[in-house]
Amino acid sequence: MRIVENINECLSKWWNNKESKKLFFTLIVLQLALAGITIAMLQYFIGDDFFSRIYLPENMHPDITQKYINVNLMLSPLMVIYSFITVYIYFLLIRIAMKQFGIKSGKFDTKKMLHSFVLMVATVFSAFFSWQQKKLLLAPALTIILTFIQIAIIPISLDLAKVIGISIWLLIIFYFIAVIRNGIRLMLSFPVFYSENLSIQETVQESWELTEGKALHIFIQFFVITAITFILGGALTFALFEIGKEIGIWIGVLFTATVISTLGQILISALSTMWYTYLTVIIYKNVKEK
Repeated sequence: MRIVENINECLSKWWNNKESKKLFFTLIVLQLALAGITIAMLQYFIGDDFFSRIYLPENMHPDITQKYINVNLMLSPLMVIYSFITVYIYFLLIRIAMKQFGIKSGKFDTKKMLHSFVLMVATVFSAFFSWQQKKLLLAPALTIILTFIQIAIIPISLDLAKVIGISIWLLIIFYFIAVIRNGIRLMLSFPVFYSENLSIQETVQESWELTEGKALHIFIQFFVITAITFILGGALTFALFEIGKEIGIWIGVLFTATVISTLGQILISALSTMWYTYLTVIIYKNVKEK
């Protein structure tokens, strides 16, 4: 099956390239640095109370919870910077993968980089508010209208309000599925943008046309990759958590379990980025060859 071939190729191809491996380890270092800064700030602003045991939502004290929220708010600018860096790495990975598969990607100058960020915003926006499927916009509009109707009807008829509530949830589910489908239709935007020298609107339209009738096939491939990373991530995180818990008991800091298990999550996150990126380019190569 072509699906199996594509997945095998994306799982192994990136490791044979020095540039992609450097970016892989760069992602890991960035996430480790972010985790380290977060832990340091928690230690500074909350103190040893936060690290004396593993806190769960039901047993966190209100004052500690508020401090934890405050620390995360202070980290927000750093998170924004981190997000921009990871997106930039994604751009580089796409181009590296294209080069490996013999697809020309053109020059990557400052203008192209800025346009890449604009394209990222455009693809996300188009997934939710697609001009290719204007009728889809009726779903969120109807959801808002039905919500107001439900609020107005509650004092009059609770049963009718429940029926409207079910309708609202069905609309939300339908819209959510449609957004996922749109996202799949637009996933080839970056390979198209780098190889075909089109405008942003033309790029989005070209990706939409290239994936016509292929959305389910593409979804299955990404679903398999997601399932693999989910299973690997779950197993690795659980194993590291148990190891960290034993170490934590030994040194008297049970929070060690959370820190060590985070290492597994960081590794799987970096692997997922590599696999998703390479699979995107493989799919682009296949649809262009047909």
